[in-house]
Amino acid sequence: MHDDEVSGTSNGTTSADDPDGAAGADRPGSAPASGGASNAAGGQSGSSSAPASSSTSSDSSGPSNPSNPSPSPAPASIAVSVVVDSSAAASLGFPATMASATLKLPEGATAYDALAATGLSLEGSSSYVSAVNGLAEKMMGGTSGWTYTVNGTMPMTAASNYILHEGDAVRWVYVS
Repeated sequence: MHDDEVSGTSNGTTSADDPDGAAGADRPGSAPASGGASNAAGGQSGSSSAPASSSTSSDSSGPSNPSNPSPSPAPASIAVSVVVDSSAAASLGFPATMASATLKLPEGATAYDALAATGLSLEGSSSYVSAVNGLAEKMMGGTSGWTYTVNGTMPMTAASNYILHEGDAVRWVYVS
């Protein structure tokens, strides 16, 4: 009987996939990312090899293949159109349209996120926008300011609470 050497190796490394980075898990109305889909199972890679010949020496032809976790799936995204209409303030020198674009946003994005993604400067908060690119509330009278619609309907909730869906049309309008 030969005393064949059995070689067991342990990778010893762990892989921590963290898909939460820019996913916005703290966003109101969004569901937390669920784990489990991309966790690498087992931290060890054990191998035993029976020699092809009757040699008593150990054959270590190379390092064992470390576990290679599959990449995390890309976060789901939605496409929405966004228009920022400031035509009511044209007499103050503001353009009729400050922005008009179709944007890819992460799933769970809000109407406020769509406005912020245009790159325009914003004042106020995510629940109440008081100014966009310097055009502030009450510049055109006591009741003037920013409002928004989604698919032609004015939601009765803060923009930070309104979760968008694929194909939604968001329109931010300065009203006087």
